[in-house]
Amino acid sequence: MSTQGLFASCETRPRVAVVGDIFVDISAKVHRLPEWDRDTEADYIEALPGGSALNQARQLHELGVTVKFFGAVGEDAFGKMLLAHVEGQGFPTELVKVLQVPSSICFVLSGPSDRGFVSCYSTTRAVGPEDLDDRTRSELQSCDHLHVGGYFNLPGMMKPGFTDFVRSCRQRGMTVSLNTQSDPSDAYTGTDGHILEMLPLTDLLFVNEREQHLIAAAVMPDGSTSPEALCQAYPELTLVVTRGEKGCQVVKCGQETLDVPTKPALHVVDATGAGDAFLAGFLSRWLSQPRGARNRAVLGDASELGQALALCCIGKKGACVKPVTLAEVQAE
Repeated sequence: MSTQGLFASCETRPRVAVVGDIFVDISAKVHRLPEWDRDTEADYIEALPGGSALNQARQLHELGVTVKFFGAVGEDAFGKMLLAHVEGQGFPTELVKVLQVPSSICFVLSGPSDRGFVSCYSTTRAVGPEDLDDRTRSELQSCDHLHVGGYFNLPGMMKPGFTDFVRSCRQRGMTVSLNTQSDPSDAYTGTDGHILEMLPLTDLLFVNEREQHLIAAAVMPDGSTSPEALCQAYPELTLVVTRGEKGCQVVKCGQETLDVPTKPALHVVDATGAGDAFLAGFLSRWLSQPRGARNRAVLGDASELGQALALCCIGKKGACVKPVTLAEVQAE
């Protein structure tokens, strides 16, 4: 798997429109969970840019992909801090919507053996297709590919207007990818079964094993939960299932399942953002090839690049502060 010359020139760089969630992650390293009416000391507390879609878009941008990003923050100090951070790295934020609600925040309490989360979904729930004004739609639809990230964090987008937007992107020749993340409601169908409208419009679906199982169980009429059954129901879909230390699996109707093992992680510092790094690596390699040439070999190569980025990500602290670079991958 070569990382040299991902894109031959500026003219061959894919243009990716990313629509999805933005969070400010407040991370605290603690040795025990807080108790009511007591203070709990933390080794550190830090604020990081978060949200699956934002971190996937930032990683794509770092890899040389031209990115147009749409999401929402609140008009508050957290939103301003996040935008200042990513703009300082050269990431484009001109399509980010500022809403009159608090920014979405995720408090991450990281303990000796596990983590706990406290989340506010204000902006991710408030943003909807009505926020895609004519200028934003035009900018996003000037791209080659549409990626929707953190789908289950975006109930406000689960409306006919967004389905129409995605369908319009496909009619313009754009390919479409979808990353769901886990569903806070545990329904795994989206509002009013919206995911049933999205799956036929999706070329690439990125999920982990648990998400794949739960989505299949929710949408398959016969209760089948296998990735093969899901792809048979949606024959245009390529399913990319991340499997942690077991690597990943790529499934497509009518083709032999592709199992791609990953190298063992020599040291794990922080697993935050590894899945986002994998997705960006996979997608950048997949998009670097002409549509008719995205064969089994390309899927394997894309998986390997994604896994290489994920390994770099978990091997350093604060991977969400600055995305993984190709130089870091080459140095491994």
